[in-house]
Amino acid sequence: MNRRQSSLLVLLFCLFLPLARLSANTISYTVKLLRSPFPMLKVSVKCPSQKGSSYCRFHLNSGWSTVLELENEVHALRAFSNDGKELVVWRGGRAGEKIAKDSWTVGKTKKEAEEINLSYYLVPTRPAISWKTRKRLVVTSTFAHFTGGVALLRPSHFANSKSHTINFKWQGFQEAGWKVASTFSNEPKGFTIKRTLDEFGMATFMAGSLKIIEKVFSTGKLRCALPGTRWNFGTEEFASFALSIVRTTKSFMGEKANSPLFIGVIPIATKSPIPQGMAGLGLTSSLLLFLRPDESLQWHPTKDQRVMQVLAHEYLHQWFGGTIKPRRPTGYLIWFLEGFTDYYSLRMLLKASVIDEEGYVEAF
Repeated sequence: MNRRQSSLLVLLFCLFLPLARLSANTISYTVKLLRSPFPMLKVSVKCPSQKGSSYCRFHLNSGWSTVLELENEVHALRAFSNDGKELVVWRGGRAGEKIAKDSWTVGKTKKEAEEINLSYYLVPTRPAISWKTRKRLVVTSTFAHFTGGVALLRPSHFANSKSHTINFKWQGFQEAGWKVASTFSNEPKGFTIKRTLDEFGMATFMAGSLKIIEKVFSTGKLRCALPGTRWNFGTEEFASFALSIVRTTKSFMGEKANSPLFIGVIPIATKSPIPQGMAGLGLTSSLLLFLRPDESLQWHPTKDQRVMQVLAHEYLHQWFGGTIKPRRPTGYLIWFLEGFTDYYSLRMLLKASVIDEEGYVEAF
């Protein structure tokens, strides 16, 4: 090998070394729709193993927002090394360890399994969408919904607060005639993003006979996804109301960054145990609204039907609870986060002309 060839090899090594380091920071997820013998999802996870250790650990996010016993929805979990060798898997930790029930440990020797490949099936413990199960995994013959933390196992040896390259693929949904939508993309085959695992765990994923509308405005893009349920309002009507509230709130808060927002609407068929008959959930760059299909978008201050107020409330949590975070546990300042958010949600509806001054006064 002459000097010129040696120099070329050194140059190529320097160029590709950063790529090798990047691949060691990559996680890949594939979610496949299975409709027989009953609706379920098959999940595959691929990531580098923990170096210098005889095991790797993966976990869900039980306890998040009072969602418990997520491990009961994971079935037939198997693990393989990069050369196809099946590895030993057991739920929980090693002998004597006390760890969460929603954790699994994969055994390996220190030299084998540079890459871990997991596969498992997700079957909801309660297939019907109810108020008690609304934050859990949902898989029916026409609709699927989950958040990252309740369905997608994350490797414990990856830092939760550090950005990672995450590849996500949908399989079998387009073939079934289903549309897909998520916090990050509407692409039918999937997407690649760079996010922390905490952010990815707080992302939402939907599939089914969805109606998807996109609204682009000066400081962002709004995407709304609603299942093909017979709602008491039009999809375009909902998106227009939502856009008005989002634009007004961003302007009021002085937010000039070009940031996207995804809003998913989940139908709840059962009667709500809470007075207002609806609920919301703020997630990573996204909101979820849980509504009965017969809800109206019209303002009814005396009937506790305030879909747009719930939307405004959850969106304001991007600031109250997001930008403005308490140093102490949230419970100490729940009065501040919820009280101010409630107050300003009505202010935003008034500024956006969703309600008039009379409606604003009656709301109090």
